[in-house]
Amino acid sequence: MTAARRPSKPRLITLVIALAVLSIALTFDNAWPTAGIVPIWALSIEMLVVVLALVFLATRDRRPPPRWLGALAAVYLVFVVLHYIDVTVPALFGRPINLFWDGRHLPQVLKLAASEQPMARVVGVVIAAVVAIGLGWWLLRWALTVVWRSATSARQPLLAAIPLIALIAATITVRVAGGDFGLQHVAQPVSTVYTRQASWLASIAWPGAIDRWLPQGPRFDGALRALDGADVMVLFLESYGATTFDDPALAGGLAGARGQLQQVIDAKGRQVVSAFVRSPTFGGGSWLAHSSLLSGIDMHEPERYALLLASQRPSLIGHFRAHGYRTVALMPGLRSAWPEGGFYGFDTIYDSHALGYDGPDFGFWRIPDEFSIGRLHELEFGPQAAPRGPRLVVFPTINSHIPFDPVPPLAGGSPRAFAQSLDPEAVRRALATVPDWTNLGPAYARSIDYSLRWLAGYLDRQAPPGLVLVAIGDHQPAASVSGRGASWDVPVHVISTRADLLERFIAAGFRPGLAPQRPAIGAMHELTPLLLAAFDGCPPATRSVPAVGPAAITCEPSRVDIPGTRVVGQRGDPVADRAGIAPAVRAQAQRLAD
Repeated sequence: MTAARRPSKPRLITLVIALAVLSIALTFDNAWPTAGIVPIWALSIEMLVVVLALVFLATRDRRPPPRWLGALAAVYLVFVVLHYIDVTVPALFGRPINLFWDGRHLPQVLKLAASEQPMARVVGVVIAAVVAIGLGWWLLRWALTVVWRSATSARQPLLAAIPLIALIAATITVRVAGGDFGLQHVAQPVSTVYTRQASWLASIAWPGAIDRWLPQGPRFDGALRALDGADVMVLFLESYGATTFDDPALAGGLAGARGQLQQVIDAKGRQVVSAFVRSPTFGGGSWLAHSSLLSGIDMHEPERYALLLASQRPSLIGHFRAHGYRTVALMPGLRSAWPEGGFYGFDTIYDSHALGYDGPDFGFWRIPDEFSIGRLHELEFGPQAAPRGPRLVVFPTINSHIPFDPVPPLAGGSPRAFAQSLDPEAVRRALATVPDWTNLGPAYARSIDYSLRWLAGYLDRQAPPGLVLVAIGDHQPAASVSGRGASWDVPVHVISTRADLLERFIAAGFRPGLAPQRPAIGAMHELTPLLLAAFDGCPPATRSVPAVGPAAITCEPSRVDIPGTRVVGQRGDPVADRAGIAPAVRAQAQRLAD
């Protein structure tokens, strides 16, 4: 082999630039609150491995064909895209990406985003994405070619391998050891993020995976004695998060709507108690919150949802059915088959077609929640309804779903004349609103204001007098609205005319009124046994020792049976003891019991 000359300074500069490109491509961070990126000066283990492989190949003293480097650049680009997803999704939505579950919803998400934008903008975004991918591939191929040529022109390529091997070993050691240095200067390997998910999927494919991976839930063996046949509605308010209280500007803007709701509650002889609970999801994945509450099983790991649907675990739906309730799902956002409904076993599911809405389409979700709740009242509680008996209604709302605009105007009329009840000018203004994906905060505020006001109108004009309403947020809005590092807490309000029933919730950490107080009483799935105990008529706890569990309610027949349960926070860190409640909540419950 002929010895090559020492590389010139310009060639060294070119090599440094090429290595920087390869490193930044796998270490950049999100430029919150946008979908852009910012460079981070950190080491990428994958980049070092690729460079080391090129150095070893250079010892064979042959130049690979152009398509070889092009193929390597394409593989590298896949890692770049995966890294982009890994840093962008948590920043904008507040939760990590889950390829198994989020992947199947990606087409609907893209359809939603495209449907709310002018066609010219959609086409422009697609063209820009294709151009960016092409330029990215070209840039990566150039950088890899520079590294290859530098390695083949070196006198002793193997000498360059020694420091590379040492650097790889050092970066792995630092990454495993953790600490501030590791987090700042050694990037999280892209491969580990996705191999972890692949490993999990492989493990649940084995027989017995459901029992191994799905925790036990509460025992649904109470009698619902305290309800005495009252109708119950579980209202999942889409994206209704703690940020509506934590953000001073947002809380101030919603004060009028909350005031109206409180006035209606008082005027109708009802009372309301409120608390915070911790949702299993953030910025999306509403079904995880729904299933956590309805099953009493923690769904903070999204993969558990698929296991739950494949199981025969009990739920609130079956529990109420067993005690003579007609169970109804009000699903205005449902446009196609819903296999999950088979697991829950609702008696009736009202999807978007069954509601018969013929008014203007308000965005992707079409149907105003105000119409849906009014139509439900006609179908289930009005003169034309089926023979009267107690109802359990589960209603996930849709108008406060991202991108929040357009927000329907309030009608205040009968569902049968809903379109005629709408102010034409208000409808025109609403339909002319185009979602601003770069600034979703104002639209979010309008959508929550709308939700609170139509709820006040329903309680004022239509709700059955004895209705027990559990209104709960499913998750916080996307992090682009709630902010980076926001809590996963959501409000829950219980509204009823039954003071004795609400006292049991107060004993469990709720507070009178619409303003919850911290700390959160527990995770969302821990609210389920609390509901079971309260609805069964269990008395408030009177103990001389701190109460155990998320609720200071004692009821032997419906006690929680979750051996070894451990509550985890938004980043997977333990935040409570085996009993499932933080010490501060136990102390609060004890003060109430005393």
